Amino acid sequence: MMQPTAPREVLAAVRSAQDLIFDVDLTLTERQCAISPDLADTLAATGKRLGICTSRALNELDEVFSDLRQPNARSTLMRGPIVLEDGGLVIKPGEHEPTLLVSREHYEAVTTLVDFIKKRIDREGCVGDKWYRLRGLESPFVHLPTQYDYRTSFSIWQHHDDGMEVLKPLLPKTMAWVQAAVSALGIGDDVQLLEIGDGTLRIAAPARSKGVALKELHDEGVLDLSKTVYFGDGKNDVPAAAVIRAFGGTTIAVDTHCRELVELASYALPGRGPEGLRRFLAGTFR
Repeated sequence: MMQPTAPREVLAAVRSAQDLIFDVDLTLTERQCAISPDLADTLAATGKRLGICTSRALNELDEVFSDLRQPNARSTLMRGPIVLEDGGLVIKPGEHEPTLLVSREHYEAVTTLVDFIKKRIDREGCVGDKWYRLRGLESPFVHLPTQYDYRTSFSIWQHHDDGMEVLKPLLPKTMAWVQAAVSALGIGDDVQLLEIGDGTLRIAAPARSKGVALKELHDEGVLDLSKTVYFGDGKNDVPAAAVIRAFGGTTIAVDTHCRELVELASYALPGRGPEGLRRFLAGTFR
């Protein structure tokens, strides 16, 4: 079956863009996987400056390029801006170290809350070697990605064998638990709690998002958002899509499960995930 063709104006915008910016999970990769060599080759063949806008920490992001088996694979392929932790950090083109985009007060509040949570992991009755309960929370099991160097945000992933439909009513329990911790620590003005999709709770500095970071890069002249194409799949890509749209740029929804993103996007790919992305780019730049 032939795939639907994107509108001409969308194809023209992608071909004439200065920057292509990508979310990672379920856009460049399957969940918790590395980018495929085939997709990496397709990205390189576009001839565009490529960037990333992700919720991941820097050392977590580096795992995404581990299958490419070449020195400095990420920096070689991605020469555009690298936005990390949903807008908390950025590596600008030509730089190697991330710049902190949040205030010191917000940074310290997130760190305080993360330390509080880590000390209240109940390791009894865990699932495998990484899914735990939070003390005093009957359910669900949660995973805290403590092996990654998050500096301005933190994620609590939820687990249930019966899938996402079971997770949806459980998220409020985790949210209430963390909100109580925020109140006890007196840091309610310095952190925000966000549900970012797939049963994940994000703890971050307030007023930060992928969209805020992209606008700041535009204001600094690092990006021209009117000549930028953004590729994403989930709820935390919605602020980025809104900013891109406001400046006349283009957003491609790589997966159609997030209706808010689809409504803001210039086009929604018919193929899901990184393989759908690869086919679209290969067809656009052939």
